Amino acid sequence: MRLSIQNRLTLGSLFLYALMLFGVVLGLVYLVRVDDESKAVLADNYESVRHLHGMHTELDGATTDHTSAFIGVDSLLAAQEKNITEPGEQAITAQLRADFERWKTDSTAALAVRADIDHLLRLNLDAIARKSALAQDNARHALFWLFLAAIMIILVGLGFSVAFPSVMSAPIVRLKEAAQQLAAHNYRHRIPPFRMKELDELATAFNHMAGELEAYDNSNLARLMAEKNRAEAVINSLRDPSIGVALDGHVLFANRPALELLGMREADLVGQRAVDVAQRNPLLAQILEGAQGKPIRAN
Repeated sequence: MRLSIQNRLTLGSLFLYALMLFGVVLGLVYLVRVDDESKAVLADNYESVRHLHGMHTELDGATTDHTSAFIGVDSLLAAQEKNITEPGEQAITAQLRADFERWKTDSTAALAVRADIDHLLRLNLDAIARKSALAQDNARHALFWLFLAAIMIILVGLGFSVAFPSVMSAPIVRLKEAAQQLAAHNYRHRIPPFRMKELDELATAFNHMAGELEAYDNSNLARLMAEKNRAEAVINSLRDPSIGVALDGHVLFANRPALELLGMREADLVGQRAVDVAQRNPLLAQILEGAQGKPIRAN
């Protein structure tokens, strides 16, 4: 299937734009993913860490004011119970609630409450580290794929920029050479088919024109050859010597009596400059120098 130049340009441009769109979409997908993961860390684990640090602060102040510490820890624990996001966090939070309720009547349970808070802190800090590592890994993947897409776009763009001019210039050179061949009357020259539709149609039209010119030239040549043969027959039928000289001084024809009179062959006279031949043939020199359009007698 021969594609037209317009279709080739359209397909090449669409492919290049598709690569560019792929790179943009890929970058947006990874950016959204990294953004979502960062928001998840802030919305989930960071809030839990903030609540747990607040509980530690309340526990540290519980030595002077247990009532205020109970109220503060209870409020923060209620917020933590609504922010369960990690596997195992639910059970540890339930244990913290039980130890906190026991602490209200048994002060020795404060150590258990602190241990539960530390356990939850480690759980959420580990989750933050894990999610941060995942976000960094996704960012590295995004950079890799974006870099690969950029390289592909650059290579395809360079290939398109280099290949397209050569694809267009090569047919133009062939058409130029064909036109030069026609100008030199080489009507047998033909242009090979092109792979592009428009250029192939142009080559077909050119070859048809060359064929018509060749046929016309052959018919003209045949007619001229017939006229030449007829003229030669008339000239050779004359009994008197006859020599024809063109305005540029070349001998056009000489019949048999003239050749016999000059003692020359046709090949040595016809087509040669008369003055050059006259230097070798005194009779021809006499004819050229002294005749001046009047008959001359040769004994």
